[in-house]
Amino acid sequence: MPWFKVDDGFHGHPKVVDASLEAIGLWTVAGSWCAKYLTDGFVPEKTVLRLGGDVDSAGELVRAELWSFADDGYQFKDWEDYQPLKADVEAERAAAQERMKKVRAAKKGVRPNDPGTPPERSPEPTQNIGRSSEEVRIAPSQSQSLSQSPSTSAPKVHEYPPEFEQWWTEYPRKQAKPDALKAFKAARKTTDLATLLAGVRTYKLLNIGQEKSHLKMPAGWLRDRRWEDEQVAHTPEQPRATVTHIGTSGVKECKHHPGYPAGDWMNPCVRCDEDAKRERGEAIF
Repeated sequence: MPWFKVDDGFHGHPKVVDASLEAIGLWTVAGSWCAKYLTDGFVPEKTVLRLGGDVDSAGELVRAELWSFADDGYQFKDWEDYQPLKADVEAERAAAQERMKKVRAAKKGVRPNDPGTPPERSPEPTQNIGRSSEEVRIAPSQSQSLSQSPSTSAPKVHEYPPEFEQWWTEYPRKQAKPDALKAFKAARKTTDLATLLAGVRTYKLLNIGQEKSHLKMPAGWLRDRRWEDEQVAHTPEQPRATVTHIGTSGVKECKHHPGYPAGDWMNPCVRCDEDAKRERGEAIF
């Protein structure tokens, strides 16, 4: 909205000091009207009357050289030197509208059409001269992150407590060792190591010749507290002859591994069998 400007020295200007208050009031109100409707200082005769003026006040302004006569009205003197012109105001409004259009388009992510600006073109393709295939395939940010990332070290071998390793060595079936460790820790909260070792040795003696796949899983043996059984029963899928404990008739102790029953050429001692497999490089379960 344009402003009608009145200088702070207007009250003492030679053209004003002798003018009546009615004439100065008409001049001020008419100037505001001209600024709003962009008439470049032209005031029609009918507008003078509508604003509350009269012919005498208008004539006084003409005599004071603040106005001049014009066709069907009056014209402000020196309007173009101090007041807003229609052409300038409309140009500024058009520029403001264009700025707002660009702001709204930026918020919506759409670029407004600008006939004065040539459309953007994609950069010309360049040959990958002097670049390796890896540099061509990988973006710069990716290439930098790949080159800076440290090499992953090999995972560490899981270390088990010595007590558990001692028990694990005795148990005849080697499978699911991490799960067995959890069960072993739970069992050790209520049972000493010697009891667990004695129980597993008894279980091993009572299952001589049994297929290892038919034996209890290590973790299951611990969770079922099988060391508390008076006699640990073997798996019924493969019946076998009853074996008595070492020290009774029919069972002899292995001379190489005390505490283990001696075997024969068909069913050797468990520890002897494991030692033989190690020498042959076979896996031990």
